[in-house]
Amino acid sequence: MLCPIVAAARGAAGLRGGAVNVRGQVTAAPPCCGITAINVATGIVTARNNATGKTFRFRASTPVASGLRVGQRVYADFGIAGRVGVTPADPCCSILP
Repeated sequence: MLCPIVAAARGAAGLRGGAVNVRGQVTAAPPCCGITAINVATGIVTARNNATGKTFRFRASTPVASGLRVGQRVYADFGIAGRVGVTPADPCCSILP
């Protein structure tokens, strides 16, 4: 299942996914998930998928984790890549099993 981070990247690359605006430009869908908890000491961040209500965890580096905030919306790829990012073009973090 692809969340907007992958859909936007694939759309920009001419592959499946992404959204096209009236000018024919690829645009990202809104973020799919919201951060619910952050442990800056361990870098473990918990987020909730807005569509399903399920929570998941991802690991962020200390500088990235310290810049995140509870309630912040993020993009996630729940497929093979298993990545999360604040922007669709720049995934920073790995989803934990």
